[in-house]
Amino acid sequence: MMFYRYDRAKVFYSEIMIHFWMSDPTGCDEWALKQAADAAMDGIAILDHEETYRYVNRAHADLYGFDDPEALVGKDWRTLYGESEVERFESEVMPVLREAGEWRGEATGRRKDGREFTQELSLSLTDGGIVCVVRDVTERRERRKRLERYETAMQNIHDGVYMLDAEGRITWINKTAIEAFDSGYEREDLVGSFVTKILDDEDVEKCLSLIQELLREDPHGSRRCEIAIQTAYGDEIRCELNLSLRPFEDGEFRGTVGVVRDISGRKRREQQLSVLNRVLRHNLRNELNVIGGNAERLATELDDEHARPARLICEASEQIIDIAETARRIEAVLDRDDATTSVDVAAVVEERCADLRDAHPDATIAVETPSERRAIADESLGEAVERLVETAIGNPGAEPVVTVTVREADDRMEVRVADGGTGLPRSEIEVLFEDRETPLRHGRGLDMWFVKWLVDSYGGELDFERETPEGSVVVVRLRPASVAG
Repeated sequence: MMFYRYDRAKVFYSEIMIHFWMSDPTGCDEWALKQAADAAMDGIAILDHEETYRYVNRAHADLYGFDDPEALVGKDWRTLYGESEVERFESEVMPVLREAGEWRGEATGRRKDGREFTQELSLSLTDGGIVCVVRDVTERRERRKRLERYETAMQNIHDGVYMLDAEGRITWINKTAIEAFDSGYEREDLVGSFVTKILDDEDVEKCLSLIQELLREDPHGSRRCEIAIQTAYGDEIRCELNLSLRPFEDGEFRGTVGVVRDISGRKRREQQLSVLNRVLRHNLRNELNVIGGNAERLATELDDEHARPARLICEASEQIIDIAETARRIEAVLDRDDATTSVDVAAVVEERCADLRDAHPDATIAVETPSERRAIADESLGEAVERLVETAIGNPGAEPVVTVTVREADDRMEVRVADGGTGLPRSEIEVLFEDRETPLRHGRGLDMWFVKWLVDSYGGELDFERETPEGSVVVVRLRPASVAG
């Protein structure tokens, strides 16, 4: 900015000197005048009464693509403008210049090679002719257009957007942040105020910590956190904040940009679902234990014919308790961070299938694995394998035969569980790949959902291949440990 002010001062000085010199050439030092004009970074030219160039400085020649300023001396100014711009000057600009003695505005110049550029032009009429001062503002104008486009976009997105300066004052805020967030504040209440007006000390410290992390590790990145906007009514709005740094200028921190999303509805639903899930699961287990215990007692006291309904009640109670336990495990999977560790997939499959053979002596469980194959997963992978194998055993044909294969395929590690029976029903498969369940289309249980969500958390994929009559092949594709991240 210092250089800019210095340059403008030189240009202003040059205009005064040129104007004074053309009015009274004997009253100033011509050498000093030429030195000032030649040194200016803006283009300066003098036209005589015939409107041809009498003097052109180096900056003016450079703007129009000429190597030598003398190449323009004696030329008509119209050679540096397009036909439509010449018509505009003659019909609009020159009449104002002759009447008022000066004109300032934007114009479109044309370089020697025919390319056009946007210029800021100042014309001053003197007794000796016309003084022209030109500055190329193409980049500034494009930057202004880009900023206008960005601001239009920011004003119309569905999230709140704000900017803070380096001291933490709000310098800009979009209309969504005012209209969609019922904070009780208008734009004029917030712009110019410190962000502490709407954030408490804890959230300010949280944001400062993220800013320091960005400055230290990732100046061009962003960080997320949850904050609570403190409203003018005394309550708060729970929000998710995506925080990034404003572009640096001369290596100095200039402030931050924040994108804010209202998540109060989501937090409310999460709390409601958590309470309902906890109460339902706890009460369900307790009541089913009572039902199952009494049914089992009845089964022992009744003869075989009348004990059968009691045994069915026991089995149904155990199945529902298993579903409740699976729901608890799913909740644990969804609450954790995505897996970044690795396990030996071959060893996990071997160990878990050995346990399953003991638990299901009537089933044939074959394992085909290499010596060691590591992939991105954790200890829960064994539980996923167990649920897939037990699902395959539960869908047998003539005899329960299950084959579990570990292999490398393309850039993934695959665990393939194949059954030799009727296969997993198509309805069970399709539900997993739809966006939602419907009353008429739903899975029979949660085992396959557990496997799908667990594999998703590993950054893997769950897929299905053959169906009847050969049976089903469920494929778990995992990222090899060597290509993690």
